[in-house]
Amino acid sequence: AGGWNVCLMDYSVAGGATGLRCQTAAAGCEDLAWASDSFGRSTVAIACGLGGVDLLHLEDGTAWVSHDENAGNTSRVASRPQQDYALAIASSSHKVYRFQTGSWSTDFDSPYLPGVNALAFSSDGRRALLVGGFDDGTSSGQVYEFRHDQMAESDFSDVSIGAFDRAPYNAGPGVVFNDVAWRPGCEEGLIVG
Repeated sequence: AGGWNVCLMDYSVAGGATGLRCQTAAAGCEDLAWASDSFGRSTVAIACGLGGVDLLHLEDGTAWVSHDENAGNTSRVASRPQQDYALAIASSSHKVYRFQTGSWSTDFDSPYLPGVNALAFSSDGRRALLVGGFDDGTSSGQVYEFRHDQMAESDFSDVSIGAFDRAPYNAGPGVVFNDVAWRPGCEEGLIVG
């Protein structure tokens, strides 16, 4: 009826697709990550921020739970490898939210990180990088470092690339970082812009 739907299904090589579960959503869904529900069971945290906002998950594998209060257009989410929580980014407010034990934390005082639009956790879960920039005609390579379980805005370290418009980067106007990935088992990775 002109709205959005989110559907999840289980898939295995032996059994194929089973267990289709669908729910209407208040916005278009853009990302998902494994985490834990309030029972400590594995679930998927879903970020729907296209044309509105809806943050969803399946509680106990059966009941859809929706959260859309104070969440802006949340479009990206990444889970810590231990699946105890996930972080999400609101593209409209540049806030960072947390999904933990079946609940979204989208408080007004959630960390504000200007320009972020992508994030990824290291394989050991101790750190995450959040990247982005401003498409305003200047070159900006925004990079913030997150340390496990430290959610105050002051805990996020700004490790942006200085002199991004000069050698060796030579980033032109409007260049921003689009995604980040850690190399498994290592303290290095790649950022693409």
